[in-house]
Amino acid sequence: MAKKSLVIPDDRSVIVVSDLHLGSQEGLETARRFYRFLEHLSNGCIPLPDACRAGGAAASPDPATRECLLPPEAIILLGDILELWDPRNQDRNMAYTDAFQPFLTMRDMDCDVIYVAGNHDEDIVEIIESYDEELGQLEQSENGLLQNYRIEYLKEEGRQKPVSLKIPWRGSRKLEICSRKYPAPRLKGGELGIDVGGTRYAFLHGQQFDREQITYTTSQVLGRRFDPVDFFQDLACTSVARMFRLTRPGKNPLLTIGIFLAAILLAAIPLWAVLASDSGIWRPVIGALGGILLALISLYYGLFRFGDKERDYPSSAVLGLICALIFILVVGALWAGMMNYLFYIPLILSGYFLAVIGIPVAISVVKKRFYNRLSSTRDWTSEKIMNPQKSSFDPSKYLYESPVLVFGHTHIPDFERGNLETGRIRLFVNSGSWMREDGKSNADLDTFIYIDKAGICCLRWNDEEGRVECYRKDKGGPEGKVPLCEYILKSNIQLRD
Repeated sequence: MAKKSLVIPDDRSVIVVSDLHLGSQEGLETARRFYRFLEHLSNGCIPLPDACRAGGAAASPDPATRECLLPPEAIILLGDILELWDPRNQDRNMAYTDAFQPFLTMRDMDCDVIYVAGNHDEDIVEIIESYDEELGQLEQSENGLLQNYRIEYLKEEGRQKPVSLKIPWRGSRKLEICSRKYPAPRLKGGELGIDVGGTRYAFLHGQQFDREQITYTTSQVLGRRFDPVDFFQDLACTSVARMFRLTRPGKNPLLTIGIFLAAILLAAIPLWAVLASDSGIWRPVIGALGGILLALISLYYGLFRFGDKERDYPSSAVLGLICALIFILVVGALWAGMMNYLFYIPLILSGYFLAVIGIPVAISVVKKRFYNRLSSTRDWTSEKIMNPQKSSFDPSKYLYESPVLVFGHTHIPDFERGNLETGRIRLFVNSGSWMREDGKSNADLDTFIYIDKAGICCLRWNDEEGRVECYRKDKGGPEGKVPLCEYILKSNIQLRD
C-alpha cells in the first residue's frame, strides 16, 4: 500500500512564521505587529506582490489566479514563538501574556495551527508528556473530556514515544503541538512531508543544525528529555528570583555583584565560625545576627506587609499581631543571651539564595552567551548551514523525502539551492525572525513563508504601511536582490517530481 502525505487543498495555502520570541524585552511590540498581521490576513483578499505572482515550484499556468494570498489551511509556528529562556523580568508569564491576543486571533481563523517547539520554547513539549502520563493514569470513565485530545506516538525500540498532541481548536480545526519538526518523519507517511500543489515540504525549527547536540543525543538514549541547564533556567524564572529583582544581571551589574558578594559573605562567616571553634564570641555574635534577621523579617511583614499593603485583607490584623509577637520574642531572647544557635539562620538563608537565585541566574546568563557564541548557528546563512564541516547538518540523516526544507532559528531570512550530490534537499528556505535586534535592519524582519499550489514565496509584513510585500535577498548575482520565486525560476530548481 502506497504511503500518503498530508495534502493541502488547491484553494488553500500554508503560512510559516518563526522566532517571534514573545515575552522577550521586545516581545510586547512584536506581539502587536504579529497581531496586526493576523488581522490583515483575516480581512479577505490580500494582494500578492507582483514579483511573487509567477509562482515558485513551477510557473502557474494562469498567473491571474495568483493575485491574492489564498486563505491558510495551516499556520505553522516554526519554533521560538515563546521566549522561555530569557523572558522579561525572568517571568515566563510575560510570554503567555504576549501570546494571548495572537493565539485568540488564530483560533478565530478557519485554519489549523501547528506549533513546532524550538530551543527557546522547548518546555512546551512537556505538555505532550504530561498529558500522556495523565491519560495513562485515568480510568476510561474519567477521561471523557480528554478523548477529543489525540496523541501521535512513535514506536522506538519497543517504546511508545509521544511526538505530538492534537487539541480541538474551533469546529473541526485543531492546534497541534510538535517536538522539533513537522510532520514527524518516522510516523507513517510523515517522511513525505506536506504536499502543496504537487511539491512536498518539510519543516523543522533549526536547532538541529547547532554544533552542540549532547543533550539531545542523551535524551534520545534515555528516552526522555535531558537538559540540566534548562533545569537551572527554570529555577531562574521562579517567583523567588522575580521577587528579589535579580533576574536581569546586565541591567544593574553593580547591584547584582554586590548582592552575590553579600550572600557569599553571609554564608562564609557562620561557616567559618562553625569550623573554627565551639568557643569564643563568634557563636553569640553570629547567633545575634541571625536573630536580628529573623526579628527584622517578622517586623517587616507585621508592620508593613500586613499593616499597610494588605490591610484590606480580613486576616491581616491577626497576621500582623503574630509577626509582632515573634519580633518581641526574638528580641527578648537576644537580650537574654539565648540565641547562640541562631548562627545557622544566616548560613541557611545565604545558601538558599545562592541555590535558588544566584546559581540559576548565573548559569542562565552564561548559557545564553556562550551557547550563542560557541554552539548556536544564530545569524548563519543557509549556505553556511549546508556545510557539514561547520554545522551538525548531515545529509545522510535527512529522513524526509521532501525536496524543500523550511526552517528558522538563525534569524536570517534566506534561501539557497541544495546540493543534490550529497542529499535530497533541493531548496533550503529560512523563515527569518520578528524580533528586533541591534545592528539589524527592519527590512529584514517580520518575514514569513507563503506556500500555495503555485509554489513558495518569502514575504514580509510591512507594519508601517499595513501591507504584505515581497522579501528580496542578495544572492550575489548581477541583478542584485531577488525574491525567492524569481531565484527558483532563474536557478531552474525543479521542486516537483
